Amino acid sequence: MAITRLSAKQLRWNVRPDLLEASAGGHPVATLGSEEAIESLGNALRGNDGDQPHLFLRGRPGTGRRRLVERALANRTPPPANGDDLVFVYNFDHPHQPRLLRLPAGMGRKVRAELRQVIRFIRDQLDPALEARPIRNRLQALHDRADAEMRKITDPMDERLRPDGLVLVREEVGRLVRLGVHVKQTGRVISQDDLANLVSKGQVDREEYRKIREIIRNEQDELARLTTRVNEIWRRSQDLANRLVQSEARRLLAGLMRSVDDQIGHPDVARHLEAILEDVLEHGVGGGRAADLDLEGRYGANLLIAVDPGGTAPVVIEKHPSARNLFGSIDTVWHAGRADAVSFQGLRAGSLLQANGGLLIVDADALLEHPECLNRLQRTLATGELSIESIDRRAPGASLKPDAVPVSLQLVLIGSFDAWRQLHREHGELARNLDQVIDLPDRVSRDENNVRALSALLAAECERQDLPPFDAGARARLVEEAARLDGRGGLSTSLDRLLARARAAARLARQAGEREVEAAHVEFAIEQATVPLLRLQGDEPQGGAGFPGARSMPGQVHLLARRDDGARGAARVLRLQCASLPARHASIRVPPGLPDREGTEDQLEILLGTLLGLDQEPGLHAALELIAADGSVVTDAPGETFSLAALVALLSQITRTPLRQDIALVGDIDLTGRVLPVADLNERIESLFERCCRASRGSGGGTHGGAGVAIPAVQRDELMLSPRIVQASDNDLFQVFAVGSVAQAVELLAGQHPGKRIDGRFPDGSLFARARQRLVR
Repeated sequence: MAITRLSAKQLRWNVRPDLLEASAGGHPVATLGSEEAIESLGNALRGNDGDQPHLFLRGRPGTGRRRLVERALANRTPPPANGDDLVFVYNFDHPHQPRLLRLPAGMGRKVRAELRQVIRFIRDQLDPALEARPIRNRLQALHDRADAEMRKITDPMDERLRPDGLVLVREEVGRLVRLGVHVKQTGRVISQDDLANLVSKGQVDREEYRKIREIIRNEQDELARLTTRVNEIWRRSQDLANRLVQSEARRLLAGLMRSVDDQIGHPDVARHLEAILEDVLEHGVGGGRAADLDLEGRYGANLLIAVDPGGTAPVVIEKHPSARNLFGSIDTVWHAGRADAVSFQGLRAGSLLQANGGLLIVDADALLEHPECLNRLQRTLATGELSIESIDRRAPGASLKPDAVPVSLQLVLIGSFDAWRQLHREHGELARNLDQVIDLPDRVSRDENNVRALSALLAAECERQDLPPFDAGARARLVEEAARLDGRGGLSTSLDRLLARARAAARLARQAGEREVEAAHVEFAIEQATVPLLRLQGDEPQGGAGFPGARSMPGQVHLLARRDDGARGAARVLRLQCASLPARHASIRVPPGLPDREGTEDQLEILLGTLLGLDQEPGLHAALELIAADGSVVTDAPGETFSLAALVALLSQITRTPLRQDIALVGDIDLTGRVLPVADLNERIESLFERCCRASRGSGGGTHGGAGVAIPAVQRDELMLSPRIVQASDNDLFQVFAVGSVAQAVELLAGQHPGKRIDGRFPDGSLFARARQRLVR
């Protein structure tokens, strides 16, 4: 089987700029992916007949999921708004249960405005109206008539007391009247207490004072009888006056309420207006008493949701679905400098109510960060009702229990595949309420239609973000970056990362004073974003411990492993060393950091036996050790790529065959010895190339000629290496080989064919034959 060195053209897929010229105009698609998914989404969001399906739009972040929804909504004919205005008012029967008024669209604002007029009338105009001259004259007439009746009763006693210098005095205190006997002294009327003071000062004779006291005591029974009759007359007069005021207040308020009712014409509003009238009368009117009430907190309206009667159904995007943002809250309301924590005016609508009658779009990954919201959301969808609750259960507002609000909307969750799995696993009932799941793939095939579509989509998004125009070469370079990001022979649909590259390129073009972004700007932006990530940690080791090495060595091979510290797009170059001795039983010791140490040891024994056609356990005691670039022993060895390098090193050590030290291996193997693909292949190769360049600069050279990497042959079409590597390969300064089996990897590094098994035997003197001979006891 021949070794395949990949040509420079095979290291990178290129887009012809002329292929993209036709995609510069027209209407680009909303996103890349399944046409069926795009069509399904458009159909699901097209109508608003009250029975629209709840959706889960599934795809990787950055693939344009929300952009697709927005485009689908923009392309539809918006349905008309069909919801109600939602208004909360005071509940006079149960103050802690605010009443909900469901009003036709557009009526809520009118009701709120009219109730404000009612409040202003009660506060500013009711008392002055009740103090007008006609009402004042009628009240005075009632008072005069009561005064005449009381005088008719008290005048006989007053006449009887006058000869003794006494005066019957009447005092009105609220709803009570007190009758008392005062004394007339020196032309003045004084109380009995004042008379006693004059006596103590010697200004009135004590005998005279005694006679006066005796007369008053004799009149006490009659005085008490008269007081009772006078109070009956006074209370009757007060009741008549109150009824007069109440009647006039009712007449004034009824006229006002009738005017409001004529403006609104809704039975629920009419009942609430009647309740306001009765509450005002119950709390008393006149004398400023109504103004002592919290008028806004009792007679106002909290317009929770207002619907435009000529508008369209609402579309609400909720990116931060907390309990407050989704379901609303009961906030503290301040009146006249004090907090009224239990007022219905503190009710606030969340996005569920804001989207009532329309569409609510929620970030599913963010929603799962608030598990307390998921069960409540499920109940809301199942019952069609939402109860607004206080966020803080200890707050006074938690005592409010407002009427439940009917909710009817279409829910669209946008999330990742992991979010869908978690939702289905932990909140299955909510997941079952989602009628349709639409998938957006994270990659598409690399055909001409998708290439043109991606180019047009990128151009449209750049224009939407006010970036300078991109010429065909620049767009071609962005499409090639999508192929690189995919790394599997297709195109990545992660537009966010591509647009980040585009914005960086636009900045470079502006700094250079260019009006158009060219391919060179995009290339430099990509290099700025990726090359720093490819730097290996630490300085390059001194001496012969680094890669690439100039001399061939037996039992030693370099492998290219993915970094495990979370850094994206970088790899580790590790040196694998093997030591072996003949033994009666097989014993292969691998580094302790391997994820499946015992499994790897068993796998290497099986692979050796299968590869060499052994019918018994190989007689071998071997130890494998991984060395980092700084010469330290690696204790966190990678599982993938290790087996391929280990098997090649074992065969080399057993046969004492030197191996090239300027080619690193990457790839996993199965139990038949075939080389399997690995993740992040392009990034690993670029990391290796960076290392070679750094090693060459450290030694005074430009690049290290002859160094290279051996990759799985099945991944040759996935290569999307940087133009720098392509150029270096074209100049024979860097090499990429494709190997499909362990035998090919051995042949590449050893420089000799290891031997092909024919009729159960390997050719005499071949590497496999020598290895078999030394392992068979």
